[in-house]
Amino acid sequence: MNLLTNDEVLESTRTRGRASTPWRKSYSDVWAKKMEDGSLADGLFNRNESPQTVTARLADLHVQGKVRVRDLWRQKDLGVRRLFGAEIPRHGRRPRALFPAD
Repeated sequence: MNLLTNDEVLESTRTRGRASTPWRKSYSDVWAKKMEDGSLADGLFNRNESPQTVTARLADLHVQGKVRVRDLWRQKDLGVRRLFGAEIPRHGRRPRALFPAD
C-alpha cells in the first residue's frame, strides 16, 4: 500500500506532455524526463534474470555540474552527486529525482 500511495513516485510518472526518454537500451536501462519544476525524474531498470548494478552519469542525461539526488521509493535524500549507481534486483527498477545543487 505504501508504494501505491507514494506521492513522489506518482508525481514522477505523470507525463504532463513530457515523455520519458531512454539513454541506454540494453538489459539495463535508464529513462529520464524533465519535470515541470525543472527537476529531472529518472528510473534505473534491470531486465536481466539476475541482480545488476545500473549506473547513470549526469553527462549522459545532459545535466551539467552536480545535482541533489532523491530516492523516490524510499523518500530519502542521497546527497549531491555526479554519478549514481544502484543494485537493482532482477526485473526491478528504482525511480529517483534529480534537483540542481545549490
